[in-house]
Amino acid sequence: MMSAWRNTLYVGTMDARIDVTYIWLSEDGSQGGDLWLWHGTNAAGNPFELSGVNLDEFDEDGLIARSHVVYPYPDEYVLKAVLGSGT
Repeated sequence: MMSAWRNTLYVGTMDARIDVTYIWLSEDGSQGGDLWLWHGTNAAGNPFELSGVNLDEFDEDGLIARSHVVYPYPDEYVLKAVLGSGT
């Protein structure tokens, strides 16, 4: 899963992309996040689409101090979507 995610974001070896569909930030700028959609063609040539949320905490300089990525699927489902039958 992590290799597929990295290949989508940085290497471009997967025919997939991650689109951010919504962004939010707390009034004091200390917390924020985004809703994203990861979609494309998986390793078996089948289409897949997965959504998730990224939650961030920012330091005094506005840099990410902590980041947490969550999605509503079991890891097996994500692996199958990315490598096998799609979603």
